[in-house]
Amino acid sequence: MIKVFVAPKCNLCEPIKEQLDTGAVTPPYGYYDVSTPEGMAEAAMYGVMGTPTVISSNGVKHFGQEAVDIISQMASRSAPPLSESS
Repeated sequence: MIKVFVAPKCNLCEPIKEQLDTGAVTPPYGYYDVSTPEGMAEAAMYGVMGTPTVISSNGVKHFGQEAVDIISQMASRSAPPLSESS
């Protein structure tokens, strides 16, 4: 399962939130808002230092615009499996 970390005032997080909110990306995925205690704890456990961050099923971290691109690719169904490292 991938993990998606976002924050409220993060401009790059907005496209990710929209993709997830509209159902364009098929679960399972974990969605964490780092402004909440639960999101902050999960981010700390995975060493997330900024948003947006997407962590693939094999632990590869994708930050910033790369995270946006990964989610967009998943939404368009043209993404390679996230278990492959990039």
